[in-house]
Amino acid sequence: MKSHSAPSFHVLFLTLL
Repeated sequence: MKSHSAPSFHVLFLTLL
């Protein structure tokens, strides 16, 4: 996993919310 190049991470977080 990347550190600053992982937009999917944010998307997953939002999906969980």
